[in-house]
Amino acid sequence: MMGLLYIIFFAIYLLVSVVIITISYRYTKRHYQRGRVGGCLAAFAMYNLVFWDWIPTIIMHQYYCSTDAGFWVNKTPEEWIKENPEVWGQDWSDQRTWKIKNMDSSFGNTIRKFWISDFIYYLRKGDRFIFDIEMTRSVNYAKTGENNIEEYTASYRAAWT
Repeated sequence: MMGLLYIIFFAIYLLVSVVIITISYRYTKRHYQRGRVGGCLAAFAMYNLVFWDWIPTIIMHQYYCSTDAGFWVNKTPEEWIKENPEVWGQDWSDQRTWKIKNMDSSFGNTIRKFWISDFIYYLRKGDRFIFDIEMTRSVNYAKTGENNIEEYTASYRAAWT
């Protein structure tokens, strides 16, 4: 039923768009002898009524992927094991036992700590701007206060969030 409403809405929108573009074309043709310019401007305006966020989202996504995305290992596993032999050999694979703490969930931003063990937590930060999402994930060691044993940052585009 909802799909039928979408089809009806876009059919009406298409009809209104054709009428507005035609009127704009005729007006600019009559007054300025440049009908194509008026028609193109009206088409661009009608397109942006529905898809106004698509172009800025593409630009921001390309910018964040080229500047901020990546994977960093600040300490190799061997170096970390030499400094912390007491946690070596523990089984952390069962994610059902992880304790989750929501640090912040204000509009568009989320910060969560997933405690893998008593010493290690996985921090996930998400920042949203319109439909562009930047997600940063890092593994931290709470015993010494050492942050970002490894860090991963990625940018996503979401259809509806």
